[in-house]
Amino acid sequence: MNNGIKNLLQMEPRRNGALPGNPPAGKPAEAGREAVAREAPQEKVTLTEAARKIADLSNKAGGVPMDEARVRQIRESIENGSYQPDPVAIAKALMRFEQGG
Repeated sequence: MNNGIKNLLQMEPRRNGALPGNPPAGKPAEAGREAVAREAPQEKVTLTEAARKIADLSNKAGGVPMDEARVRQIRESIENGSYQPDPVAIAKALMRFEQGG
């Protein structure tokens, strides 16, 4: 029978414990975990310049007082659908941010 997915039903299931966390047949569970741990790839995370700026600003903003009333007003206008952002002002602010100003 051909099921249209490269004869998927005719494939043999894995029986040697090759999946991560499953020890190979006949070996203790600890040996399987150690093998997986040794083969784990090393990951490296890098931030873009914009991400670094945002993180820096976020750290600096931690001590800046916030206008609770203004935040509440904006939140309410967003929730009730009356908030009308100014796309030109947003674009200008983004450009200033990207240019370091």
